[in-house]
Amino acid sequence: MREISLPQGYSSLLSVYETQKAIGLLKRLFEDQLAAKLNLFRVSAPLFLEEASGLNDNLNGYERPVLFDIPQAGKEAQVVQSLAKWKRMALHRYDFYPGKGLYTDMNAIRRDEDVLDNLHSVYVDQWDWEKIIESSDRNLDYLKSTVMDIVAAVCDTQRTMRAIYPQLQVLPELERQVTFVTAQELEDRYPDLTPKEREHAFVREHHTTFIIGIGGALRSGKPHDGRSPDYDDWTMNGDILFWNELLDCAFELSSMGIRVDPESLDRQLTIAGCDDRRERTYHKMLLAGPSKAGKSFALIELCISIAEGKPWLGQFNCAQGKVLYINLELDRASCLHRFKDVYTAMGLPPEHLKNIDIWNLRGASVPMDKLAPKLIRRAQKKGYMAVVLDPIYKVITGDENSADQMAKFCNQFDLVCRALDCAVIYCHHHSKGAQGGKRSMDRASGSGVFARDPDAMLDMTELTPTDAIREQLRNKAACRVIKAMLDKRGHADAYGPDDTLSKSRMLAVAKECLGLADLRAIDAEVAAAQKQADGMTAWRIEGTLREFARFDPVNLWFDYPVHKPDSGLLEDLQPDGDVKGFAARCAEKRWGSREKLAKNKSVELSTAYESCTMDGKVTVYAMAEYMGLKPDTVRRRLKADGGYWIDGTDVGRKEPGSDG
Repeated sequence: MREISLPQGYSSLLSVYETQKAIGLLKRLFEDQLAAKLNLFRVSAPLFLEEASGLNDNLNGYERPVLFDIPQAGKEAQVVQSLAKWKRMALHRYDFYPGKGLYTDMNAIRRDEDVLDNLHSVYVDQWDWEKIIESSDRNLDYLKSTVMDIVAAVCDTQRTMRAIYPQLQVLPELERQVTFVTAQELEDRYPDLTPKEREHAFVREHHTTFIIGIGGALRSGKPHDGRSPDYDDWTMNGDILFWNELLDCAFELSSMGIRVDPESLDRQLTIAGCDDRRERTYHKMLLAGPSKAGKSFALIELCISIAEGKPWLGQFNCAQGKVLYINLELDRASCLHRFKDVYTAMGLPPEHLKNIDIWNLRGASVPMDKLAPKLIRRAQKKGYMAVVLDPIYKVITGDENSADQMAKFCNQFDLVCRALDCAVIYCHHHSKGAQGGKRSMDRASGSGVFARDPDAMLDMTELTPTDAIREQLRNKAACRVIKAMLDKRGHADAYGPDDTLSKSRMLAVAKECLGLADLRAIDAEVAAAQKQADGMTAWRIEGTLREFARFDPVNLWFDYPVHKPDSGLLEDLQPDGDVKGFAARCAEKRWGSREKLAKNKSVELSTAYESCTMDGKVTVYAMAEYMGLKPDTVRRRLKADGGYWIDGTDVGRKEPGSDG
């Protein structure tokens, strides 16, 4: 433990009372800046959480929470260490939509803080935030953009504080320019230094830094720093650090990242040896959804159906045989765990597990033209009926939109088919935009080769269930739970076939036959079953088959981790020809139609341009600063508007009727 120390010659620029006032003002200013830049709304946070909920975060993986019992409730509680998981639950409960988030003033106790000094305390009082993003935003570019927004909020807050308190003008101004570096790059650059020493060395030179990739092991076998496996994705997270001139060291302003999704959570729990957490409420909810079509799960279901000689998706009969599954996305443990989960959910005993071979190539994949000969050599004498590649984007070569290049790419599949006398199966994604008005073979992204080269193509399009259908699903889920409890207690003769179709009638029977404890158990199980039903997504499979008769469309529900045949609820639904995405609907609700939005942006550009002309030459950077946007964003808007010319960084209005 290091004691708090004052730098030599230090004296406070404000009195004790002025310091307290300044802290209060700073918190309010930063709160407003952060909320505005990230579209956040304030909520209240808990001081403690029920231990069994799994909502309290254990930070680096070893910190012990402060525990106490609540005798009246008969439960154990934990003082908050982190709200990482609670925030995700809160977003769900408050029904926030993509692009919108929450922030809160978190008060926590961290008893196992490694170091207590000028920058670290057992007591934590900090702003904490969480935001819903689209799946398409799960990338480093979005992470970096958010980091720059946070840094801008910090710098803007400092600028205002310096204006209100002139005494603070002597302090160095924080640097807005962010330097991004990975934890692995730091280790490579400073191999003989500890992680903290690497941070100080780098941030001393680059005063505002974001370190990417914390939690996973580096090439040395050690992580840069610890990170709980159920917190954020170790490949898309990091720390914001500023250089502190007063203390002559780097200090961490924010530990943040894109949170785990079902796949990354599953993978990281396995790596960390925390499989027991899968049964906690929070983890079960996250692992079970939300999901899209579940294409990878459908391919695993297909592998199992071939191995066991069972129908696939309840519709397509499969001859029994050996299958090779080439795993290009998951680590070995997570892949095996996924197969186990799908086997269990399909209700099939793994009697012919030896028929499934898994070739794990995550992190070692090569383009398909190089993979094909390796695959042929590996599988030549195995007698596989099918080879499954998942996902295909890991091995694709060339421009997806080039017919010539994609024809050469797909020829590699033909080569494997001929050499091994088997089928090659893979999945590809749709083109952008609505799919409802298209033929199945026209929905594939990129060149038409993807749709016309295969002998068979099964196309999955999403259906949007009506409220009435959703209510039927919830009713069926409740009836199943109540029926199971009545049967368990020996009351199967207390209800008739018609009763099993109505939740209210089944509840009436249950109240007559069961005790209070069983009725309470039913309430909890019904709530869980209905929540699972709410998370199910609906899909329709259509086919383009070269050598076989066309089949009728097949309707399915994706009930993680397997697809289940529809009982007829989806029969009359059709994919909308112009379905707006959720984010688009929310944006239109908030801002108006696309046409109105475009007009607003044009007015905003004009206002910014006119304002910047007062300073003389107009530049992209000047307009970006005025609008509070990134220069690249302003540049894109100027080009899209069409009324301005751009020469390097200079901006001007086009003459009427001019092309440039």
